[in-house]
Amino acid sequence: MKNVAKAGLLTAIFCMVPCQGMARIKVVIDDPNFQPLPIAIPDPEAVGNSAKGKSVVIEAGRVLRDDFDLSDFFKVIPPAAYLVKKGSHMLKAGDIDFGAWFEVGAQALIGGSIHFMARGKMELELKLFEVARGEEVLHARYNGPIKMVSRYLHRFADRVVKRLTGERGAFATRIVCARKIKGIKQIYVMDADGRHGRALTHNRTINILPTWAPDGITVYFTSYMRHNPDLWKVAISGGKPVPVSEYRGLNVGASLSPDGNWIALTLSKDGNSEIYKMHPDGSGMHRLTNSLGIDSSPAWSPDGTKIAFVSSRSGNPHIYLMNADGSNQTRLTFVGTYNQTPAWSPKGDKVAFTARDERNVFDLFVIDLETKEIKRLTQDQGNNENPSWAPNGRFLTFASSREGIYKIYVMDEDGSNQRKISRGTGSFTTPEWSPWTKEPYAGLP
Repeated sequence: MKNVAKAGLLTAIFCMVPCQGMARIKVVIDDPNFQPLPIAIPDPEAVGNSAKGKSVVIEAGRVLRDDFDLSDFFKVIPPAAYLVKKGSHMLKAGDIDFGAWFEVGAQALIGGSIHFMARGKMELELKLFEVARGEEVLHARYNGPIKMVSRYLHRFADRVVKRLTGERGAFATRIVCARKIKGIKQIYVMDADGRHGRALTHNRTINILPTWAPDGITVYFTSYMRHNPDLWKVAISGGKPVPVSEYRGLNVGASLSPDGNWIALTLSKDGNSEIYKMHPDGSGMHRLTNSLGIDSSPAWSPDGTKIAFVSSRSGNPHIYLMNADGSNQTRLTFVGTYNQTPAWSPKGDKVAFTARDERNVFDLFVIDLETKEIKRLTQDQGNNENPSWAPNGRFLTFASSREGIYKIYVMDEDGSNQRKISRGTGSFTTPEWSPWTKEPYAGLP
């Protein structure tokens, strides 16, 4: 059950602003009086002939409701509560019984239709209405193949979030991870809800630790294609992977700086695992750490001035911080005996990480960089590892073994509302959430 008491982390109220003598809805974030906005999302209408029409519109309604149910800004009214007859027209304000929607508590309503055309094509039309005003406030139309309908719905959901909150949504993003089937690990990319998953690598070896370039269309990863853990990159549109770093020993844990000019990674070419940085073409290498312990898992801060990393120099692995040039290396965590995989929040105020507790179970935690307060995000559900933030900082993705095999999950930033998104067989590990791109789904087929 979603926890709506966010203790100030995420709050919202409805502001009533005069507009043509009526009230306009606006969701105000970070106000102490939180109330999620009640929104109704019936299935779109099916127009035209299609053998898949019924199943497509049912799935479309489910996609939109899942998006808004994940967001703390909204309270999705379940379809079982609707008083309006299924199939009623939902695209013209004059045809909508706003009184019936108001009666079930809806303050916002999304109506839509899918016009099925020949050769697997369709036209998707979506509108957002304010119920109390009985007025359309957002309209979008998408044309393309039926198989793309979920991606169009995510794009519209992001527009609704922006329209009502002023904050950019993260539904039309992607998650990359490693997927293991029959002993072979491939790099795998999927939409933020787990749909449209596919492999980016197709070799018969081990491929691990994928990470995004800031362009959102290039993925870096470590592969044993040449019998050494080398760093490679591949475009998410497909194509042949390209080697980036092939030093003897480890070339792992790559992290791209926000401007894309630097790669921080772990190399063992000089005998010990240390953190280096280099340009994406391999030039300009600098060694950033030099300790007797193992230094690994670098993660850039959103402003590119600092790097979080893991070091065992104190005896056990803990999270450390340093400047981007390697100076001012300081210890961040002092609790726990095995802390790893730091992930910097997009706002730069928190670092999420994996820690092993007293029961030898891995769980997720987050530390506030100002107060140094640590909060636990997962517990009593198997091992939970490798947190990664959505680009708006409202969600995290992670890998969990709670079903006996590792799958990919997402949750709210406070650990609530956890749900599995990965689909299919095999184990899924080390997820990383994509950055925003200028064009949603850029580079994807």
